[in-house]
Amino acid sequence: MLKPLALLCGLLLAASASAQPVPNAPDLSEPWTRPATTGWVGSGLGAATSGFGLTTNATLMHDSHIGTVRIASANRDFLDIDFCFSYCAEDPDGGVSDLALLYGRPLLATKSAFASLGTGLSVVEDLTNRNDARYLVGLPFEAQLGVRTRFVGLHVYGFANLNAARSFAGFGLGTTIGLHN
Repeated sequence: MLKPLALLCGLLLAASASAQPVPNAPDLSEPWTRPATTGWVGSGLGAATSGFGLTTNATLMHDSHIGTVRIASANRDFLDIDFCFSYCAEDPDGGVSDLALLYGRPLLATKSAFASLGTGLSVVEDLTNRNDARYLVGLPFEAQLGVRTRFVGLHVYGFANLNAARSFAGFGLGTTIGLHN
């Protein structure tokens, strides 16, 4: 019984001693070869199902995982867009907005261009009745497409929210600031 065990240990020792490093393998102990984590904030103005749309988002990407926190608003009157999730002023035109947490995946991620899709969960604020805002759970969606430099970018941000009271969608043209690596 000892002879086969000694033979096996000898073979494993010989195999590990003769192992060669893989050429061009990244050294993960160096910080510049670790998987990249990037992040940015963005804001945009555009069109939505009920008129004007305004979005702001904070995005963090690690490898092929993207997490986004966003606020999206849709309103008929540009001057009364409820970008503050109803903490700024009441919306006389019955706007709708959401505060969403989304998870997504990149479709394209290069140094100069970016595209992604995501979905998640949101709290929707429906201001159809001016004196009685309704809050409910929604299913948000996002699509990001942009060009960028290392720290600044231009993007088109598409948003949608499906909910029981008042679903909405739109897009915004805007800018991003952050580490776009």
